[in-house]
Amino acid sequence: MVATIAILASLLLPILGKAKVKAQRTNCSSNLRQLGLAWVMYYSDNNGWLVESYPTNADAWVQGDMQKSPGSHERSFDRTG
Repeated sequence: MVATIAILASLLLPILGKAKVKAQRTNCSSNLRQLGLAWVMYYSDNNGWLVESYPTNADAWVQGDMQKSPGSHERSFDRTG
């Protein structure tokens, strides 16, 4: 009896792990979609202007330098933002 439960649990755990990853992926996609919609709405509500985000501006809503090459990644911005 215990062996049967152990076998069933061992079959079920990988499936639950995959379901968790899929749920996280879906949540992330939804968040990205909402951010995209927010940018489009902000752009259209403000006559084609977007929010400033300069690395030298301490009041910028996003900290980071978008002028760097696309392949680079600054870990320091992950900690501050």
